[in-house]
Amino acid sequence: MVSQYYYEIKWEYNKIGAIYGLFFVSAMLILLLRIAASYPYEVRLIVKSMSIISYFYLGVKLRVMTMENFVIIKNMLLLKKAALV
Repeated sequence: MVSQYYYEIKWEYNKIGAIYGLFFVSAMLILLLRIAASYPYEVRLIVKSMSIISYFYLGVKLRVMTMENFVIIKNMLLLKKAALV
């Protein structure tokens, strides 16, 4: 590619692997709990909540989610909520 000829793209394979790994583990846990219908809804809700919390934790740890990004997302959600009212 022409762009990579002029500027080398430094891929962060560890970060990409961590994000995909967490996604894969979360997806498999949720699918397994859904297939095994004997688990109550509360357990599935806790697993889903822990998956979301894990994404936020990984984002902060990898310095993808900063306080500036958090404020932008919060303002965006508040504006969307205000538009619906």
